[in-house]
Amino acid sequence: IIFSPRASDSLATWATRQTPHAISLLIGPEGGFSGEEEELARQKGVTFLSMGPRILRTETAGLAAASAINAIWEQLPL
Repeated sequence: IIFSPRASDSLATWATRQTPHAISLLIGPEGGFSGEEEELARQKGVTFLSMGPRILRTETAGLAAASAINAIWEQLPL
């Protein structure tokens, strides 16, 4: 999963449609991924998601995303 402010699907919407499974989160540097980096990720089949209108700092984005996914997946029936 790569987070991009240009993504059309939100983390919350995506997570509710998934069953819990191992994932990798790609958190960009300050200023975000370059267009070339995003295009390479797209070519490799990486899922693009948004975390909403706010841009989080690199230090907190991964923790916020992991916490959100965990909270949603803990609510899913097994």
